Amino acid sequence: MASTSAHEERFVTSFDGTGIYSDASWVGSLSEVNQAIIFVHGLTATTYIWDPIFTSPRLLTPGRLLIRYDCRGHGRSDKPDASGDFPPAYSGEAFASDFAAVASAWGFTPSRAGRRVIGVAWSIGCATLSELPRHGVSRDLVDGYLYLAPYAWPALGAHIAGPIAIECIPVLRGLLPASEQELENARRKWVSNFSSQAEGGVPREVVERWLKAARLLRPEVARQYGGRQEDDAGQAIVAAVVEKGTPLVLLHGTADLLLDCDKTIEVTGAAFGDAAAFQAVRLQGAGHHLMWDTREEVVNWVIEVEKRATGA
Repeated sequence: MASTSAHEERFVTSFDGTGIYSDASWVGSLSEVNQAIIFVHGLTATTYIWDPIFTSPRLLTPGRLLIRYDCRGHGRSDKPDASGDFPPAYSGEAFASDFAAVASAWGFTPSRAGRRVIGVAWSIGCATLSELPRHGVSRDLVDGYLYLAPYAWPALGAHIAGPIAIECIPVLRGLLPASEQELENARRKWVSNFSSQAEGGVPREVVERWLKAARLLRPEVARQYGGRQEDDAGQAIVAAVVEKGTPLVLLHGTADLLLDCDKTIEVTGAAFGDAAAFQAVRLQGAGHHLMWDTREEVVNWVIEVEKRATGA
């Protein structure tokens, strides 16, 4: 008899009292789960961005828990004060601690022997994964990383921005004077270019859902996500991959208009060098939203990173 799937929502309290919305899906008994994949979304998004792959029958199998959460300042999670320059509520430590709090709430901590975590992130969510080694979160917890269309660490900044990011980000982050209509126009242009299939290839209701999520992100919060200049995050994730052999695969679409594929691979490739645990892959014709444009390829790589991490 086939096992039935289950789904549950949990609100998690992070280290500073910030409430983080999370949800998870699994097959069979939750007590028999020994592997988790934790998904971290990017700027203006929510957990919904993972819908194209979150219910994949190839990922939703016995023994594996799929977890996703709304990052602080986004969606259903709390939105701490973002005033001032680099407030603690939006520090690298805060983002890393949220990841750890979510993992712990679903039963995954460094002390739970035999339980493994794979971190999968999209866009600026990849910067959160890069913060983990710097703040000690990944030690004995995260066994592998998959970066999708990655803004890999905060200090990369404008070096890898694509044309849509160059146009929209200053407005989304409140760096330029803008009316409510101009802000709305920037949001719509931003999400309408997530996919390389945007012209008729993405249902209107899906784009509207992306836009609804973008409206929940205040410009002052967006400014904190893109404004951190913590170079140590890049150094830490590089050390984790190069020195410790933690597998990291970077996927990028050649038709991405938000980030420059070639520049991203050039910069990250230079950082990781010829480390055996690092691999960068171009997905031909894919836009920024790889989970939409190339969902089966993304699922393939999630499974592949898990295999590399576990030695299966």
